[in-house]
Amino acid sequence: MRIRTVKPEFWESESVGGVSRDARLLFIGLFNLADDSGRFRAASRFLASRLFPYDTDAPGLLEAWIEELRVKKHIQLYEVDGETFGVIPKFTIHQKIDHPSPSKLPAPTNFLANPREGSREVALDQGTGIREQGSGNREGAAAPPRASALVAVLPAPVVKDSVKEQQQKLFAAMLQYLNEKSGRKFMVSPGLMTRIRGGASEADIRLVIDFLAQRVQDRPTFWARYFDNETPFRISHFDKYRAAAEVWDKAGRGPSDEAEDPARGARDRAADHRPSSPETLAKYGI
Repeated sequence: MRIRTVKPEFWESESVGGVSRDARLLFIGLFNLADDSGRFRAASRFLASRLFPYDTDAPGLLEAWIEELRVKKHIQLYEVDGETFGVIPKFTIHQKIDHPSPSKLPAPTNFLANPREGSREVALDQGTGIREQGSGNREGAAAPPRASALVAVLPAPVVKDSVKEQQQKLFAAMLQYLNEKSGRKFMVSPGLMTRIRGGASEADIRLVIDFLAQRVQDRPTFWARYFDNETPFRISHFDKYRAAAEVWDKAGRGPSDEAEDPARGARDRAADHRPSSPETLAKYGI
């Protein structure tokens, strides 16, 4: 760890303000952790142990915070021999170092998730079949250009998204869908990302979210507490909710409890008509 400074401009930056508060705290922590070249080890468990040693949930949340900083280009990630490293591109803007020490971490070569390149110019050689003509051209006829002077603009190669990029796009779409259905503004959900990496499909995730939204509508005072960014996606809950949601979907997406047990569904909804205290309603945003 090193002593670093945080300039007042940091708090006024719109790009810094575009990430969550936890990601901003991580960014400041990286100032202390990075060497004088702005490089740092980027493994989430390592960062959690050094920067958030008292937060038991940090190891599961750090990857989402790192991704926020990477998307906003506050950091760049790269791999060397299978180990992930990071670098703060504008480190010298944030920090003034009078006598920098040489970095002991490897320098970046290719950054992860590079943007697609645009068109490129390629000089053609004489192997293309275009040959330089001799001086025996007819008078007035334009001599063909030298082959080495010709350039061709080739389209950029088609680059498919990596598996990680596809997962990140699905995560962003599903988190937005969860916010739309729940009326909340969640920015992270480690459990959701874990389910996506475990092979959960977009259709399954949407079905579970729809099912829980219906349950909240049926029994708000009970189910609102479970409709958050983590509980539905725990491994012990997600498969159970998905199985119940499939039954609910086949039954026509009516009241969610009736799809499983009509008598219990009617009884539970009747119980929900009992008055609840203002504190209970406020607690679950009702």
